[in-house]
Amino acid sequence: MFNLEAVTPYLNSGTLILTPNNRLKNKLLLAFGKQQGAADLWRTPKVQSLNEWLTERWQHYQNLDDLRHLRVVASPMVTRQLWTACLEASANTNPLVHPRLLVEQLDQAYSYLKLWRVTPQQWQAYGSDADRVRLQAWIDRFETHLASLGLMTEAQKLTLLAETLEQQADALEQRDSNAKPTVCLLNFDTLSPLHETLLARSFSALERVNSNQQPAPHSSRTECTDPAQEMWAAARWAKNHFKQNLHQSIAIIDPNLGRNRARLERVLARELEPSHHLPTSPRFTMPFNFSAGTPLALCPIVLDAINTLNWHQSKSPEDANYWLNSPFIGHAEDRDLRHWLMTQILKKTRPEITLTAVSQLLNAAGEQSDLCTSEALTLWQDGIGQLQRWPASQSGKAWASTILSSLNHFNWPGPRRLDSEEHQQVKQFLSLLEQLAEADWLNKPLTRADMMGWLKELTSRQPFQPQTPESPLQILGTLESGGLAFDRIWVLGMDDSQWPPAPNPNPLIPALLQRELNMPHASAERELAFCQSLTNNYLHAAKEVVFSHAKRDGDRELTVSPLIAHLPLSQQEQASAPGFTAPTFEWLQTLAAPPVSARELNHLRGGSGMLQKQSRCPLAAFMELRLFAKRPDPASPGLTALARGNILHQALFYFWQAKPDLSALTQEAIDQQLLAAVDAALNEINVERQARYLANEKARLVRLLRPWIGFEQQRPHFDIHSLEQGLSLTLGQLPLQLRLDRIDSIDGQWLLIDYKSGATDPKKWLGSRPEEPQLPLYAIALTDRHEPVAGIAFAELRQKDQKLLGIAKTPFCPGIMLPDAKSVGFADWPTLVNHWRESLLNLAEELMTGVTPLQFSSPQSEAYLAHLSPLLRQAEQTSLAQYFPVSEASS
Repeated sequence: MFNLEAVTPYLNSGTLILTPNNRLKNKLLLAFGKQQGAADLWRTPKVQSLNEWLTERWQHYQNLDDLRHLRVVASPMVTRQLWTACLEASANTNPLVHPRLLVEQLDQAYSYLKLWRVTPQQWQAYGSDADRVRLQAWIDRFETHLASLGLMTEAQKLTLLAETLEQQADALEQRDSNAKPTVCLLNFDTLSPLHETLLARSFSALERVNSNQQPAPHSSRTECTDPAQEMWAAARWAKNHFKQNLHQSIAIIDPNLGRNRARLERVLARELEPSHHLPTSPRFTMPFNFSAGTPLALCPIVLDAINTLNWHQSKSPEDANYWLNSPFIGHAEDRDLRHWLMTQILKKTRPEITLTAVSQLLNAAGEQSDLCTSEALTLWQDGIGQLQRWPASQSGKAWASTILSSLNHFNWPGPRRLDSEEHQQVKQFLSLLEQLAEADWLNKPLTRADMMGWLKELTSRQPFQPQTPESPLQILGTLESGGLAFDRIWVLGMDDSQWPPAPNPNPLIPALLQRELNMPHASAERELAFCQSLTNNYLHAAKEVVFSHAKRDGDRELTVSPLIAHLPLSQQEQASAPGFTAPTFEWLQTLAAPPVSARELNHLRGGSGMLQKQSRCPLAAFMELRLFAKRPDPASPGLTALARGNILHQALFYFWQAKPDLSALTQEAIDQQLLAAVDAALNEINVERQARYLANEKARLVRLLRPWIGFEQQRPHFDIHSLEQGLSLTLGQLPLQLRLDRIDSIDGQWLLIDYKSGATDPKKWLGSRPEEPQLPLYAIALTDRHEPVAGIAFAELRQKDQKLLGIAKTPFCPGIMLPDAKSVGFADWPTLVNHWRESLLNLAEELMTGVTPLQFSSPQSEAYLAHLSPLLRQAEQTSLAQYFPVSEASS
C-alpha cells in the first residue's frame, strides 16, 4: 500500500522523512520492512510524523530547563472548559448563541490566529472594531486564566517553539551556515505559516516529495441513482474484483466517511459477508478496515457503563429497563430479579424512574424468595446504595476512583466472556477515566453533573478503532488516503455540491483576512485548489481509479463535479440492496388452541374480564390470558385512567360506608362528607405527586361527584345493602372471582350497580356474546343463591351527564328498562337471566377448550385491541386466505 520508489534515495542516505500523519508513517515503515526480505540486519530509517517530530523538539527544550518551556500543555478537554468559563464570565456573550458551538469556533479561531501568525496590525486592518474588541477580550481572559494555572495551549507551544528555534537558528547561522540538515516532506498538501517557520528554522532545505508519481492507466467515472445505490455499486465492484484476485489491494474513499460510516459498513457487511447478521453467526472480524473509528460512547459496553453511572438524573421507564437488560452488568444468577424489576417499572406507569424508586423495588424484591439468591439481591442493593452515597462534588482523580468502585459493584463489564473488540473498548474506557484527573488542573472540584459531562464528552470525542489484521479492502476518508497506493480505488460522492465543498470560514475572524492569508475553508478558490490536489493524488494512487456520484439525493438533483467531468463515463454494475429469499412457511392453524390443562388452570385466575376478552375476540383472549401478551400501560405524568377510576370507586365507597341519610342532610353536610370521602380515597394511593397536583385531582372529583349525589337524592327511597361485595363463582370449569361496586335494596328487591366514568350501553349485556359480563355474572350467581335480584344497572358518572342505565323487572327509576322492552327483547326477567347463564357458560367453555377464531365483536373491540395486531395479523387475513380455503378454515 506504499510506493517506496520516490523516497528510496532519502531512506538510503539517512535523511529524515516527515509524514503528515501516523498512518502514512506506519505504511512506509511496513513497506520498507517487507522490502528488506530475509535480511538479518538493516538500518532503521529515519521516519517520523510531523507531530512526533514537534513533540521531540519540545521535550528537548524542556530538558534544558528553560522556564518558558516548563508549562503544561492543556488537553483539548481542559481548553474547552477554559473557553466555556471565559464565555460565562463575559458580559458580551449573546445568550441566544449556542455555547458549545461558540466554544468550538473560539478554539478554532484562536488556533488559526496563532498558526497563521496574525499580527495585531493585520487584524486591525480588517473587520469592525466591535467584533475585534469582543474576540480580543475573550482571548485576553482565556490567556490570563491559562497563565494563572501554569498551562498553555498546543498553538502557544508551537509559537514558543518557533521563537526558540528562530533565536537558535540565527546564532547557528552565524557560526556555521551548513550545520542544519535537509528534510524530506512526504505527501504534504498544505502547511500553516507557523509550521513552515518551524521547519525552515530547523532544516537547511525542505524537499517536498509525492510518493505516487505514475498516473493511473485506467480512470473513469460512473453515475448512480442515489447515494445508497452508489454505496452498493462500490461494494459490488470490490467484491467482483476480489473474486478475480484475492491478493490485490482495494480502497473505497468517501469524503463524508464520518457521516456515512455506519451505513457504508452495513452495505459492505451485507455484500461481503451475507450471513453476518444471522443470530446463529458468531461475531467475527470483517474483511475490511475503516480509517475512521466510531465514538467510544456509542460502543454498547461503554454506553451501558455510562448509563450505570448516570443515575444522578431520573430515567424514563424505557431507559431504566434498557439498563436493567444490559448484558454488561449484573451476575448470571440475577436474571429473574432483573426481569421482575423491569416488569414492576412498567407497571408504575411513571414518566420518570429515580434511583430511590429502584431501591424501593429491590427492598420489595427481598420479600419474594423465589426471585434470586440473597447474595445476588445484596449485590444489587449495595450497588444502588453506593450510587446514592456519591458525594456532591470532589476532585477528578477521586471521581475516577468512585466510578471504578461503582462499576465493580454492578460487576461491569458483565458475567460473560468478552470478545477481542469488547476487551479493547474496556481498556480504552479505563484509560479515559485517568483523564478525569486533568479536571484538577482547573483548581476546582467537579460536581456529579460536571463529572458526567466530562465523561460523556471524553467518550464521545474518543474514536474507537479496533486492532484487527490488515485487510486488502480499506475504507478511507479524503485525508487518510493521501500518499497510499493501491491496485484499485473507488471514490464516492464526486458531485458538484461537495466536490469542491462550499467555503466555511470561521465566523469570528474577518472573512477578508482569512481569504488574504489563505486559511482553511476560507474561500472557494482555496477549496477548489485543495480538491484539485486531492483528485490528482487519487489519479496517481492506483492502476484503476473509478469516481462516482449520485444523480439525486432525495428531492435534490445532483450533477458531476467539474473536477472529474473530463473522465470517460463507464457503466459499472448498478447494484442495489439484495432482497431476502422468502423462507418456506410452516402454516399454523389458529382456529383452535390446546384446551386449558389442570396445571394451567391453577394459574388462570381472574374475574369477569376473562369472559369479556373472550367475547371481544377469542384469539386475542388466548394471547392475553394464556400467552400473557400484554401491552404495558403508557407512562403518564399524572394519574392513569385506571388509577382515576379506582379513586372514584373508593371515594363513593367511603361516602356510602358512612350511611348518610340524604333526605335529612343539608347540602353543606353532604359536601363535608363528600370531601372526607375524597380525602380518604386519595390517601390510599401510593403516588409521588406534588400537593398542588393532588389538590387539582381532589377538586375534579368533587365537581364530578357533587351532581351525582344530587341525582341520588332525586331517586325513590333505597337502602345500601352492600358495598364492594366479593363473590366466587365457577362457570363450567372456569373459576371466577367477582367484586361488585354496590347493591341497592328497593322494597326488598336488589338492584346491582356498577360505576362507570365513561359512556355505557346496556345493549352490551345482550346478544349471544355479552361484551360486559360483570353484572350478568353477578345476577346469575346471586339468583342461584335465591337472592332477590331484580335488576342490573350502570351508574354513569360523567361530567356532562349523570344517570342510571339498566334492565330490571321493575322500573326503579328513569333509565331502567323492562326485559320485554323492544330494545331488550325478552319475555321477562327469569328468561333474561337464563339467557345470560347459557351465553356466559358458552364463553367459559370456549375459553377452556381453546376456541380461538379471529373474530371481533364490534369495530370498537377491534380498535381497542389494536395493540395486539402484530400477533393477531388481522391486516394480513386477505393475503393469507389463498393458503386456507374457506372450506378448510371452517373445518
